[in-house]
This record gives sequence, structure tokens and C-alpha cells, in this order.
Amino acid sequence: MIAENTLPVTNTSVLIVEDDKIVSFTLKRQLETQGFIVHQAFKGDAVDRMVIRHTPDCILLDIGLPNINGYDVCVKLREYYKGPIIFLTGNDTDDAELKGLQIGADDFIAKSRSFKVILARITRLLEAKHTESDANKSFHLGALNFNKHLHLCEFDNEEIALTNDEFELLYYLLIHKDSIVSRDQVYQTLKGISYNGVSRGMDVSISRLKAKLVRAGISPDVIKTVRSKGYRLSTQSLIEAKL
Repeated sequence: MIAENTLPVTNTSVLIVEDDKIVSFTLKRQLETQGFIVHQAFKGDAVDRMVIRHTPDCILLDIGLPNINGYDVCVKLREYYKGPIIFLTGNDTDDAELKGLQIGADDFIAKSRSFKVILARITRLLEAKHTESDANKSFHLGALNFNKHLHLCEFDNEEIALTNDEFELLYYLLIHKDSIVSRDQVYQTLKGISYNGVSRGMDVSISRLKAKLVRAGISPDVIKTVRSKGYRLSTQSLIEAKL
């Protein structure tokens, strides 16, 4: 065990995705002694929601998870998440490691390794992928300046006042910009529930967010509701605004 506080880290966050709570909380405590901010998810289908909410700098991911396995979680994350993903697993076979690396993980560590080794591998990847990790947290599209870390949304240097829910919704649309996201995807990620096929709650939230963006000077075409499919945020509308 390495000495406490030998590696002070400021505002660097790690998401542990591990269903074994003893393992998860032990690792959480060890990382916190090194100055990390630590978040936890215990099921595969909770990961997207935690990433949107907390934008971790690094993700430690088990393979054998309830609901969605770690491989499928990794594939889904790589659609938008640019920070380091490290498989931390008891399945330390060559085939498991090869599959993890092939689908986009940055490293693969057996749970049997010491915390000192795990910490060194996390630190190395954070240093190597610092710029890419930051790309998850900010967007500069035309006159729009969005910074998740600072909880800031500006257009043409004027702040747009958003509620926490609206801020997370806009962030989700931005990381999936120019792609259609279904109502069920949005509900699952932001609310942790499945879309019941009837509720218009998300449509109302989209309308309120869109109204604030339009009042700030952005085209009404910035967010489109695609019938029977979902929602799409247009980067072209942002880039062309104020030209």
C-alpha cells in the first residue's frame, strides 16, 4: 500500500463501475486518499447517466456487470466519451484483454494487481489523454460557449440561464450533436427510466430548452423533433448564428 497523499490531485474525477460493493468502496477510499473525486456506478445501465452528470476524467470498468456487461458499456461510451477507459476485472484471460482493447479501452488491469500499480496506470493515462478528456467537457460552436466543468453556457458572450436539468439535457444533445437520439435514450440516460410511450414530459423539456436558446439569438432549427424517432441538435444552426 502506498503512503497517503503522495499524489495530490485537484478536481480529477474517476468513475468506478463495479457491482461488488466491497471492491468498489475499497477502491474509492484508496483513490480518495490520493486526492481524486470518486463516483460510483453498480450496474451497466447506470453508466451513461453518471457520465453525463459528473463527466469523469477516467472510468474504471468491470466486465461482469448487471443489466449491461462492461464490453457493451465500453462500445456505447466510445460513441462520445474521449477520456481513458480502463477495464479493471477479475477476468484476466488473454481473450478478455484482447477484446477489451479492440473495442476501445485504453488499458486492461487484473483486480489482483496492487493499488500502487492501478494508480500508476490511471495517472499515466490521465497525463497522456488530458486534452482528449477535456474535449468531453466543453464545446465552442460558432458563438456558443458551453463548459460542463464550469457549468457555463454562453451565446455571443451572454450567459443563458439554464436549470440543472436543462443544462444536462443540452450537454447530452451536444455530445450526440447532428445525430438523432430517441426519447428512450434520453429518458434512460437522464432519468434512469424507460420511456413509457405516452409521456410528453421530455417534449416539454426540449421545448423549454429550445425557447431559451432561441431567445438568446439561436435559430429555431437548433433542436428538431424528428417524428417517431427523437431529437437532433444541429451544429450548423449554431455555427451560422450571429454571422
